[in-house]
Amino acid sequence: MYDKWDCGLFGSRKLCEDRLYRLLVEMIDADILTGRDYNIPVKNVYEKNYYSSDLYNQKWLHIHGPVDESSIKKFKESGIDYMKQVEKNKNLYFLSGKIKKFRIVKDGFERSIHLYLESVIITDSIK
Repeated sequence: MYDKWDCGLFGSRKLCEDRLYRLLVEMIDADILTGRDYNIPVKNVYEKNYYSSDLYNQKWLHIHGPVDESSIKKFKESGIDYMKQVEKNKNLYFLSGKIKKFRIVKDGFERSIHLYLESVIITDSIK
């Protein structure tokens, strides 16, 4: 739906924005899972409450929220070797959580969606 809004012609963009807004309203309290698009330095797992994709075609989706305790625990239990590997290889992660609210941002030609989650669960693979 984002692509239709972002790439829409001048006359259809407002219609697509309205549809996107309705979709996002329906998604409140729903659980979501992003694509494997987020590079999260280990130090940011403990401090950061904001994530944006490191992939060019996915920079429009911004995730906000505190990191889930289980995700922090996984990073702590993984050990220093895993943390060094993450920093060196710039691993990409999935983010998931329950949507509390959202914001659609239009700033000139830049358009983006900000999702605010109750807590952000960071996973490195689908189980």
